Amino acid sequence: MNLGEAAYRAIAGRTPKRELDTRSQIERGVTEAGGVSQLARALGVSRTTVQRWRNRGSQPTAGSQELLKAVLRRADLREVKEAKLRTVNALTVKGHQDGRPRTVVLRAPYLAPGTMGRAVEAYLRGATPADLWVVVWAGITDKAYRWMFQPPGGIGQAAPAEQGRAARDAAGGHGGSGAGARGGGGDDEEDEWDDVDEDDDGDYLDDVAYEDAVVDVADGDYGFS
Repeated sequence: MNLGEAAYRAIAGRTPKRELDTRSQIERGVTEAGGVSQLARALGVSRTTVQRWRNRGSQPTAGSQELLKAVLRRADLREVKEAKLRTVNALTVKGHQDGRPRTVVLRAPYLAPGTMGRAVEAYLRGATPADLWVVVWAGITDKAYRWMFQPPGGIGQAAPAEQGRAARDAAGGHGGSGAGARGGGGDDEEDEWDDVDEDDDGDYLDDVAYEDAVVDVADGDYGFS
């Protein structure tokens, strides 16, 4: 699991998978909003328009689709969970290093204050896992971890000003990061990953049994996947 996938999972409570089709998104939106009229108000359209989407198969405009996705993302991120993410400011990343399983907990002093808060805000703006990778990586303060978790695309070797621009673009949540971000043009452009295990219960902020949070490794031997 890379850094972006871990951040997405911590915020959304699931790993990214193929988007629901538009009709399914509308039906879920109606449920989450509490009714057709409530969803219409949230999207700034008439009740008749939402009914037309549901009953006649009409397609929402691009702007309405983005607003609908925002409603569903907000539903994924409940108030209590959002507060915990912002307060704890920690991220657990599970993966492999040198062919062996490893779990890294990024937290102070290795993660700058407010990093997970910025990741939450980016997620609510529509950030992809690739965007979140850049947002969280920009908040890592430890040199070894910055090398270990650097996003693809050469951002880690870029000048500080360019790194700052990449982080701001990623925080905008529109798939504009240089870390292999995907466009948001349609369902077929989304990555499909497995759902989280049912036993995981959606809480990825608890401490894990990992005694050596920082280890000495040789230069060039930081690979983590």
